Amino acid sequence: MKKIPVSLALVLLGMSLTVSLSQAGGWAVVTLDALPKNVIAGEPFTVGFMVRQHGRTPMGGLRPPPTLALWPANPSKIVAVEAADAGEKGHYSATVNLPSSGTWKWTVRAFGAQDQPLPPLTVLDKEAGSASVGSPVPPPVMPAAPVVPLPLIIGLIGAIGSIGAIIIWKRTAAGPALATAAAGAMIATTGVGLFVFQTAPAEAQAAVQPAVIQPAVGQPDKAQMGGQLFIAKGCIVCHVNGAVKEAIGNFTSFNVGPDLTHITDGRADVEGYRLWLEKWLWNPSLLKPQAEMPTLGLSEAEISALAVFLTSTAPK
Repeated sequence: MKKIPVSLALVLLGMSLTVSLSQAGGWAVVTLDALPKNVIAGEPFTVGFMVRQHGRTPMGGLRPPPTLALWPANPSKIVAVEAADAGEKGHYSATVNLPSSGTWKWTVRAFGAQDQPLPPLTVLDKEAGSASVGSPVPPPVMPAAPVVPLPLIIGLIGAIGSIGAIIIWKRTAAGPALATAAAGAMIATTGVGLFVFQTAPAEAQAAVQPAVIQPAVGQPDKAQMGGQLFIAKGCIVCHVNGAVKEAIGNFTSFNVGPDLTHITDGRADVEGYRLWLEKWLWNPSLLKPQAEMPTLGLSEAEISALAVFLTSTAPK
């Protein structure tokens, strides 16, 4: 048997490892099209996402196909759903039907060794879901007939009486008419004064106190939504951010991008930097032609939420 030199054996071994890694695809970044909304137990919903090799190259026709794994807070069974190619290269779609309400955790595996975590899903029961999606419109309320305040009525009566008494006094020069006019004027002044006193404080208070707008039930604020998008758009695969460490559990970033935990440290103009981030997230190549980060096709609302999250959230 002919012996192979050690140096040649090492070269062949390296080539075989390279081929194996190439066939395995390395690692992937999964980017959800959008955060699922109004998920109702027992009703199917569709999840769409992109798969990019190393965060850049769209990967279609994967075998085995990308798989979603979902489980509730007290898991008795994991729901596994395979996705299928849908639309442009690298885009997949899966139809999911979760049997019970509550908070569900989920992950996606495209290729590579890790399951990529996704933001927790809030699953509503059918009654709550129906109420949140399409509540019946109440019948229109007819406005009530205007009510004239009593002090104003008294003031008007006094004014009318005073004017009538003055007219009589001018014609007759009678003393009682003049006294009646004076009394009517006093009544009119008192009535109008009471009316102004009662209404002015309420109007002034309404003008001073701003209207309080309550947030919609179940809708996170912008920074919180940005944190969910940081996970859903796959940012966690390339970047570290301490604010989502608890949410992603044991998932380990590949750290091919900068750490985004303290990006505002030492920056005097945080607002200006936030605006710059929005431009970057819209199209990184416009600001840096050789940028490794791809254009993710984020909406304006998603870009704004991510920029707010990155510039305002500190790790717990």
